[in-house]
Amino acid sequence: MHSGIFSAALAGFGAGLSLIVAIGAQNAFVLRQGARRQAVAAVVAICVGSDAILIMCGVGGLGALVSTYPAALTVVGLAGGCFLIGCGAVAARRALRPATAALATTGDATASLRTAILVCLAMTWLNPHVYLDTVLLLGSVAAGHGSLRWAFGVGAMVASGVWFAGLGYGARLLAPVLALPAAWRVLDVFVAATMFVLGVVLMMQLARGTGLASPSGALLVPQYARYMNSEVKSDELARVIADYDLAHLISIGDNSLPRIVPVHPVPHSGRLHVTAPGSHTRDNVAARPAVSLVWAPREPTGYSLIVDGLGTLENDRLVIAPTRAILHRVLAPGQEFGDGGCGNDCRAIPL
Repeated sequence: MHSGIFSAALAGFGAGLSLIVAIGAQNAFVLRQGARRQAVAAVVAICVGSDAILIMCGVGGLGALVSTYPAALTVVGLAGGCFLIGCGAVAARRALRPATAALATTGDATASLRTAILVCLAMTWLNPHVYLDTVLLLGSVAAGHGSLRWAFGVGAMVASGVWFAGLGYGARLLAPVLALPAAWRVLDVFVAATMFVLGVVLMMQLARGTGLASPSGALLVPQYARYMNSEVKSDELARVIADYDLAHLISIGDNSLPRIVPVHPVPHSGRLHVTAPGSHTRDNVAARPAVSLVWAPREPTGYSLIVDGLGTLENDRLVIAPTRAILHRVLAPGQEFGDGGCGNDCRAIPL
């Protein structure tokens, strides 16, 4: 039992680091505060405490709730994008000032502390990637550990504490270098570029409806946005599924190879429910939520039904939120292309 708890906590530690250790607006802000030795304890405490709250929400199952109300992430994404661009503009202005002004750290200590706290809170809670990473992604992975999911969550919280404490207080080792005026200007250019890029990319993604990318770079999650802005009517998909029999569920394993198992998905409230998924499928979905379902045609000339979606584990069920659904068949000789743009006969199902 103790070895199981330790393994789950270690898995949470590794998963947490893989999502937190990345070039991002929050990390750039903590680095700057640490290098200036200004409000470091408060900034680190806010980052670690916020992560702990969000991780607990994700492990407790809030990830599924947030997915049910996609408009919340859209609003936060717009606000966060504007905030990041604004912070980038402020950092760029600092970099363009004379070097002596860029090094100014004096002033009202209370005001500086209050400003650092407010900026850190906004940088944390207005960043939609925080919700994707700590609530949705870590929450989904934690669900795969069953009764040990809270050990997994504690491991992820420890990873957050280790990273932000090391980043905030370790930045002091750079103090001799950052005592040079030019070094501050370089740091501000780096901070401005990071915030500008993240803010602009986020706004462009929301405008195109292509989804939000995890800043870790290890996992892109366009499925969230396609699900949030779904064009498919669930009742029509349910009607189409009723014409088919057995489906095959495709998930991706740790070895990057697909795992294919027969299932009987049941449409319910816009989702597809699969009861009692196997242990390998549960592990795959917990680590990589993107899955596909394929129904074979009843006749050789019929259409296959292909549904892509985002899977979450709820007790003994796998719940799939469809992101795309098409009817597909290979073109017969001399047959014209369909309107699906897939090079064969494809027909999109409105979700």
